[in-house]
Amino acid sequence: MGIQENMDENFRGIIYIVQNGKVLYERESGFSDLPNEIPNTIETKFASASAGKVFVAAGILQLIERGSIRFEDTLGKLLAMPLHEIDQDVTVKQLLNHTSGVPDYFDESVMDE
Repeated sequence: MGIQENMDENFRGIIYIVQNGKVLYERESGFSDLPNEIPNTIETKFASASAGKVFVAAGILQLIERGSIRFEDTLGKLLAMPLHEIDQDVTVKQLLNHTSGVPDYFDESVMDE
């Protein structure tokens, strides 16, 4: 049984499966803007909010496992960019544990739609 047979007929979103640089499956379904009936495309951007945190954490843990970075590494060491209000001594471990003190930089109350 293939992917198509396992899909809910009401699925809305994008499926894009790549293995070794070859696209195995691609499907766009539903609307990115329902009131205006603008369809989803492979270029559609989805607001995922905090759902991405677990994927970022998994990626960071893989980098630690490979020895590319360490829990004790600091933002100042890892990022060659101005951090402005963020302490350069914040560690990877503090970021993963949500104990870094880095403030919420995305304030929905002042953002445009």
